[in-house]
Amino acid sequence: MALEDFEKMFRKVEDANEQVVENVSFNEKKAVLIPIEQFKENVWNTRADSSEDIITFAKKIRSNAQGVLEPVVAFLDDDGKYTLISGHKRYKACMYNIDHERMIRSEEENPNIVRGLYTIIVPKPFDWGQNLELITDYNDYRKYTTQKARFELFKTYFYRAAYCDYKGDKIGRLYKWIAEKSGLGETYIRKCLKDYYEGIICQIAVYRNRDIDMSLEEYIKQYNHITEDYIVTYTLKKVKKYMKEEREEISHENRETVRLKKLGDDFARKINAQKCRISSKGTVTISFRNNDDLNEFLNRNGLIEDI
Repeated sequence: MALEDFEKMFRKVEDANEQVVENVSFNEKKAVLIPIEQFKENVWNTRADSSEDIITFAKKIRSNAQGVLEPVVAFLDDDGKYTLISGHKRYKACMYNIDHERMIRSEEENPNIVRGLYTIIVPKPFDWGQNLELITDYNDYRKYTTQKARFELFKTYFYRAAYCDYKGDKIGRLYKWIAEKSGLGETYIRKCLKDYYEGIICQIAVYRNRDIDMSLEEYIKQYNHITEDYIVTYTLKKVKKYMKEEREEISHENRETVRLKKLGDDFARKINAQKCRISSKGTVTISFRNNDDLNEFLNRNGLIEDI
């Protein structure tokens, strides 16, 4: 990149930062303390924390004299609230302590009820896709271990892939891209894709068998709580491709089954056997009508003299 282009890009980022923080005194090297009530959760956050997780973390925060040790990351939205990019668990834990303050103070001595979070403010995303990119880039989701959390993480990256497709960005093989970005592993991602596609196929079947007064796209969008049309379009495109590949695979398996059956029948006639089965793995099973036929086959092929 030329120096002139770099300077233009840097000025663009600086201008965006100035617009975002407005009256907030922002220092690149210091986080800004913002009252807890001025935050709101990001709709694209992967909700993997259980109520028990939040309660446990809330106790940990109020038991620490320093409160929340790491700053959160957020951007100033059009409604004047700070939308979280990173720090949802910290925010929810602090809100729990505030909402249950009376009970907590009656049971604990001098709990540290945090009412503000130090925040690194970033420019507001241009659209939902950039918002999603920020969410996945700023959060360490590799720590997710439960099946539910991992599948939700998979969907988050699938939606991000839909955004890449919408922008025209090439990502190569979808399962490899998601596996690399999420750290979940290619085998697991392939299973997630299959489960996700099969779920959408079931939804399509329900839609076609019922008198639903909306388009298929709108039905899929509402059923899966998807906010953007681009994701629905991408999902249906991938499902259509998956269904085609499944039909081709079944068709191939059927053709192979017919070929192996014919081969087995022909071989059974040649050796005077009752039945011959040949599996796709190369296993051959021969059934004779009686011991005499078996004995004749073995003798003819020099395998045994008598039985």
